[in-house]
This record gives sequence, structure tokens and C-alpha cells, in this order.
Amino acid sequence: MDVVADPRPRSRRSRLAAVAAALPVGYVLGTQGLSLLSAPGGAGLPAALAAFAPAVLLLALGLTVLAIRVAGWWLAVAGLLVVGAADLATGGGQDAVTGLPATTLSDGLAVLAGAAGVGLAVGGALLGLVQLARPLRHVGIAALAVGVALAPLAGMPVGRGPDPYAPVLDWWLWLAVLSALGGTAALAGGSFLAESPGRRPRTGAVLAIGLTAGSTVLAGALGRALVDDVTADLARNLRRPLPESPSTLPLLAVGLLTALLLLGYAARTWGVDGVRQVAVGLGLGPATLLALPYPPGLNIVPILLCSAPAILVGTRWARRGGAVGGDAVGLVLVAAAGVVADTVNGARWGAPVGLPAHVAVAAVGAGLALGYGLARAGLRPEPSGESPLGLLAVWVAALLTGAATLLPFAGLALVTADPGVPVPTTFVLVGAFGVLVAVLTMLSRRLALAASAPTAAGEPPVDTSTGQRLD
Repeated sequence: MDVVADPRPRSRRSRLAAVAAALPVGYVLGTQGLSLLSAPGGAGLPAALAAFAPAVLLLALGLTVLAIRVAGWWLAVAGLLVVGAADLATGGGQDAVTGLPATTLSDGLAVLAGAAGVGLAVGGALLGLVQLARPLRHVGIAALAVGVALAPLAGMPVGRGPDPYAPVLDWWLWLAVLSALGGTAALAGGSFLAESPGRRPRTGAVLAIGLTAGSTVLAGALGRALVDDVTADLARNLRRPLPESPSTLPLLAVGLLTALLLLGYAARTWGVDGVRQVAVGLGLGPATLLALPYPPGLNIVPILLCSAPAILVGTRWARRGGAVGGDAVGLVLVAAAGVVADTVNGARWGAPVGLPAHVAVAAVGAGLALGYGLARAGLRPEPSGESPLGLLAVWVAALLTGAATLLPFAGLALVTADPGVPVPTTFVLVGAFGVLVAVLTMLSRRLALAASAPTAAGEPPVDTSTGQRLD
């Protein structure tokens, strides 16, 4: 009599391998990726090169998702190695890739290489997620989102000596590389080719990401000009409202045009649900910057204890579906926490003492939105057989676009208590995206209900955006 081996240990090992492979990529996206959007200014060719880092990141992301025949997790490992090499090339600083302005040509090139590595890692991870079986893909998505929430670890001065600004090896980054290597070796083995390549994403998605790449460079230049204007005003004790700054309207115009581009492409390609997913990404960019930072004097462990479980709840919520999306609820929570803290309590968002309630609520909201939004994009069924890879890549591009556009305003909200800076404005915009996502969720369900009809066997209709029954 043949003995059948228990598949549960193998399944458990596969889940652990997926976590080990995806978690480091999320961490690098949350640290290096979002920070590259705000490359410090400076004069000369090195600083000019560094200013193109966001575009290089997005272009690398868009091109990577086209390599469907390659095992995505190995591409992610290659990207992490490039980021690590860029860190070593600049002297091994904690913020070598994203910190001080580039002063030499080698520094500028290292920043571009690091940006390409981040794009390669994120694109490879998205490719690897799509190549996983659906139950295992859910685990990888949750790990990728939790990795973004681990970004505050970058603020912990691991290995620093008496001088906190002295260059040291970024131990967190290299620990992430080792984790990704182990997880990828367990998932893909020695094969660098995908066992089930799947379908190539639409070329239009890559073109939309390419156009977004150019807008992030312009948004970064305008954002640096805006911060310089406000800083100069504060130095002169000038209380000029932020909307009067000459860089405010151009920055918002660039962000609006880019958002309309992504929303229009999503509407044309994926309908209402695609518009909904892009809106989530646009709102989640600034929400992540505001809700998952490393504020001075605040222990990051409580933030992680709030955000990480919320991400897991959000991913499970996305699998079960519902009339109200968890990402909409999360964005509204972030907005409510910020507005209440800054208008009712008069609290300065960026320098809390202990763990105020508004910081905890915002971390929970950002976790819900991140977990639910990423899971809904990655687990979306495609009746036509199209891979969800295109929507995932556009979703990440939307997240980076929203962060790039509102980063200067979010940064001013974190570091200044000047009454001339309308701190709640960014939170209000995040809340507006949350309300928009809730409306689009209900509209998507109504359209799916109208388009579907019970089968001859009496089975209820199915929401094609989530695969959930609408009974």
C-alpha cells in the first residue's frame, strides 16, 4: 500500500518562502522607493542626474513586467543586489542612495543605479506574485504590503558609532537581500525561467507608466522649489500662505494631469474597477508617507503593531469582498486622524510624544488601505484570461505618482508647525480619495449586478472585479 506524503509541510514551506521573498521588496519600496521621489536638490551634473531617479525607477518597473518568461523572484533579487551595490558605491551610508545631495558624478550615477534596482525589484516581485498559484499569491501580497510598513526600521541607527551621520553599512538592506535570496531559492529553485509564464500585460500599461515617469521628474523639481520657497519665507519670518507660493499651482497641475492620464487609461482598459484601483493608489501614496513615518521621539514598535495586523486584515477582507472596500475605510481613517489631530487638538503631526491616538488610527488606516488595495489588484479575476500584472504595475505607478505630487505638502505637514502652512490640506485630499473609492466600489458592484444574471441552476451573480458572489 502506497503511503501518500502529507502536503501540509510543503505548503507551509512554500508560504514561508513567499514571505521571505516578498517582504524585503516591500521594505525597499517603502524606504528607497518613496524616498527617491524627493531627491535632494543641488547644483551641477550629479544633482541633475539624481533628479531623474523617479523616472528611472518607473521605467525599470514598466520594462521588467514585460519579461514574463523569466522567474520574477530572481529579477527581484537582482534588483535588490543592484540597490545594495549602489549603497556600497557611495560609501555604505544608511541613506547613501536617497540621502544627501549627490556631489560627485559617481554619486549621481549610483542614485540612478539604485533607482533602477528598486524598479527591477518591485517589477520582479509583481511578476513573481502573478506566477504563483492563487492561494500562495495571497500570502506573497500580504508579505509585500507588510514590508512597506516595515519602512520605519530604516530610521533605527543600526551599527552607528558616536557620529550618527557617519557612513555605515545598511545592515537592514543586506538582511533584506539575504532573505530574498533564501525565499527565491526555495520558490524557484535553480530555474531562472518561469514554469507558467502567463500572458503579457498590455503595452498600453507600460506606455502609461512611461508617461508617468516623466511627470514625476517635473513634480520633483516643482516640489523642491516649493519647499525652498517655504523655507526661505520661514527664515525671513514671512507668513505667506502656501497657495500663494509660485510653485504650488504648477505642482498640483502636473499631479492632476498625470492622475487623469492614469484614470483615463484604467477606465478604458478595466472599466470602473480599474478607475477605482488607480484612485486607491493615488490616495495611498500620501497616506503612506503620513501614516508610516519615523517621527522623532516615537517608538516604531507600536506603529508596526498597529499597521501590520491591519494589513493582514485588509488582505483577508479583499478575499472575502463586501459592499464597502477596506481601502476606502483605511483612507478615510488616515484623513480623519490627521484632520482631528491638527484642527481639534492642535497637535503637531510630526513630533508626537508616546503613541497618540491619531498616530495609531492613521497607522491602522494606512495598513487597511495598503493590504486591501494591493490584494484586490493582485487577486482580481480576469475572465478574458488577461494577467492582473498590468493593473498591479499601474497601481504601483499611481501610488508613486500620488506620493510624488503631495510629498512636499506631506513633508511640510510633518516638519513645520507654521500657521501659514495648511497642514490638514493633505489629509483632506486623502479623505476625498477615500470617499471617491467608496462611491466607485458601490458603482462597480451595481454594474456587476446588472451585468450578471443568475444561472439556470439558480446560482447568484458574481462580482467580476473580486470574484465574490453578490447574493
